[in-house]
Amino acid sequence: MASDFCNRDRGHVRHGNDQTLETRAAAFAAWLGFVGFNDKSLKLWSLNTAKAMICTYLHFIATNGPPKYERNGPPRFDVPSNRTDPLQAQTLMGYAKGAELWCAHVMNLPVFGAISDSKDMDVQPFIKEIIKQRRAWAKPKEKKEPITLAMYDNAQATCKQAVSANPEAFLHRSCAVHNWTSLGVFTGSRVGEYAQSKPTKGVLFARIPLNEDAGVWAGQPLAFIREDFSFFDNAGRQLPSTNIAILSKSTSAVHIRFRYDKSPTNFSVRQFKKTGHQFLCPCLASIAIFFRAELLQVPTAQPIGVFRKLKERTGFRFLSNNDVTTELRDTCLRTYPDPNHYMRKHLKCIMAHSVRVTACVALHTAGQTEFVIAFRLRWTVQSVAHYIRDCSQHVGELCQAVLSGAGRL
Repeated sequence: MASDFCNRDRGHVRHGNDQTLETRAAAFAAWLGFVGFNDKSLKLWSLNTAKAMICTYLHFIATNGPPKYERNGPPRFDVPSNRTDPLQAQTLMGYAKGAELWCAHVMNLPVFGAISDSKDMDVQPFIKEIIKQRRAWAKPKEKKEPITLAMYDNAQATCKQAVSANPEAFLHRSCAVHNWTSLGVFTGSRVGEYAQSKPTKGVLFARIPLNEDAGVWAGQPLAFIREDFSFFDNAGRQLPSTNIAILSKSTSAVHIRFRYDKSPTNFSVRQFKKTGHQFLCPCLASIAIFFRAELLQVPTAQPIGVFRKLKERTGFRFLSNNDVTTELRDTCLRTYPDPNHYMRKHLKCIMAHSVRVTACVALHTAGQTEFVIAFRLRWTVQSVAHYIRDCSQHVGELCQAVLSGAGRL
């Protein structure tokens, strides 16, 4: 059972929380094999046994470090770990969640959250003390900065100037990123929903896992494809997505299906209305994304987060996490030439994930409740507080655009 889970196909599910969770579940499975458990002994486990073994496992990795991760194999505890610094409290809780996932999935034991979500952690006082001390002395992490309205204005002006000089610039990376990040103000998209977070050599794009859990969706692209977008006119009639001219003239709303998120059900749909803003509009951004995919002749079953490099004459490339981060930071440098400006001093905090932060900040600044923000951005209500920022930059127009394009609840 343990070895089966280690070798289970996880596809290329969003290279963030969920892949990390399953990787840590595989680490627990590897540890069970390392300390001598076999399928026969595992079948004797009770719920209390599982809790006790997870705590023993946490103590082991807190003391000895996590396993060594190798590119094409299961985690290993029989060789030195990749890291030597002590695991922080949040990371240890992540490993606890992974172990709980394994027990729930493989052993069918209702243990998920019993330790990782327990504030008291009564099961093992020594684990509670380790977590308490590492949390108390943890170095605060710098939070991702939201994108400012001035940065959006600068990106728009830069793209407009480039396209005026050479229409093919519309196909290039800067314009592609600008369209996706403009759409992201409304959708709060995770980078894995439109770009490739950690492209693997020989793999074109991330896919939904090829296992029984994914059902009919197994093997499909993780990022948006054409069929995830539906366009409607002001009378509620669906428009043909293959006709860019009609879309540009008649679209008043776009419905977007999100293939993979943290809600209980994947493939949730949200609707977004035309704002009337010259570029901060979910409809305009979506149409531009479709137009680029059409010009680059992207196959219908492949992701549409694409661009063409400056000196290339044919073909296309899939956007990556690094592409988005690079363009956002370049925009920040152009927008704020003064090296002493707050945004320049926090340049490394501007990343692809800043798009999602921006969506949350704009909605919160506009007075939306945490419930509404969680619904719009497909979060749990408890997650909203982690994304709220005390921002000094002007966000009034940004908020207005987001609200006018939010659609009905």
